[in-house]
Amino acid sequence: MQKIIITIAVALVVTSTVFAQNDAKNYVELRGSKEYQYADYTRNIIGKLVGEVTFIRVPGQKQILAGLGCSVKNGDIGSTNFMLYGVGGSNGQVGVMAAVVPSIQKGKLKSSAFLGWFVPARGQVQTYLVLDTWDTTLSITKRIDVGSSIGFFLQEGKLNPQYGPMAKLNLDKWGSWAVSYRVGTGRELRFSRTFTF
Repeated sequence: MQKIIITIAVALVVTSTVFAQNDAKNYVELRGSKEYQYADYTRNIIGKLVGEVTFIRVPGQKQILAGLGCSVKNGDIGSTNFMLYGVGGSNGQVGVMAAVVPSIQKGKLKSSAFLGWFVPARGQVQTYLVLDTWDTTLSITKRIDVGSSIGFFLQEGKLNPQYGPMAKLNLDKWGSWAVSYRVGTGRELRFSRTFTF
């Protein structure tokens, strides 16, 4: 089943490249900390259809998510993607995840989040709810944003929250660099880089 998820991910990238509109937007995000690595590719395929492939590594597990969804505009302040993913994990985990991915910008305020609900089909990983992450920043100069980063993992009634300050540097036309320091169930210094093209 994991091979099927990987095949779907590759097919999704190829299909989105072949059938995408000329003005299709590509979004890449890379995140990393001592115990967490994340790589994401999202593409507007055609109309409101969105495709996404994500790789996540945490201690003891690697995951690939391949999904399709619908992007809905939130007036003139942003959009929300409603996504459905196939999920495959290195420990035999197979399942599906439904997610809501809002992104807004109003004046100097920017906010984005990923809230996902995983339901297993196979493997030892139980159903969980994850917020990874809710980042909210305010532009204080043309190139510097400051704000907060919040996340949690909820499984079998056990909540593992993380929260702390973050800063973003908008140094080029492609996207931004960011750093956050979060505390909660553990301490995490996380770096990230985004690209839009």
